[in-house]
Amino acid sequence: MSLFLAILASFFLITGALVSLLAAIGFMRFPDFFLRLHASSKSGSLGIILIIIGYCLVTPDLSTVFKASVIAMLLFVKSPIGSMALARAAYLVKEKMWETKIDQWKDDLKKELQEQSRREKAAAQGTQKA
Repeated sequence: MSLFLAILASFFLITGALVSLLAAIGFMRFPDFFLRLHASSKSGSLGIILIIIGYCLVTPDLSTVFKASVIAMLLFVKSPIGSMALARAAYLVKEKMWETKIDQWKDDLKKELQEQSRREKAAAQGTQKA
């Protein structure tokens, strides 16, 4: 392994570890579920992907790089989807928000619930007529 490659791999490994550490600190310090979820999902994923890149530079075997690339792509896709599902579920069960947050989804949710109840009433009336 060349010196340049070793320095580059060390940079990615150390940067990834620091980003993951900051994500963990943010997870412990933020006041509500939504901010904690943001810190752990976004920053944690970036830190892990940086560590995977550093590992691929240290171990330039083709099968290792392929496996690590698949893991990085899955993390890149799954993390936002999972955090979105968790945030939506927490919002729907009315998880307490930090007091300075602006609830931008409140009106959309109200419209969605009204539309859903209208559809349920229409379906109930349709089954009563049959």
